[in-house]
Amino acid sequence: MAKRNTGRHLAAGLRAARRAAIGATNDARVVAVLLVLAAVALGLEMAASFHVI
Repeated sequence: MAKRNTGRHLAAGLRAARRAAIGATNDARVVAVLLVLAAVALGLEMAASFHVI
């Protein structure tokens, strides 16, 4: 019985680690998109200040 419980605990731990990894990946994607949008906005602002556009 102890072996089964250990296996279940291990599986539960792996599921939690997988969920955490997926969450971190999703957070990284959101941050990457925000950084790209900020870079585009900065580029447009700089172009406007130099009267390029």
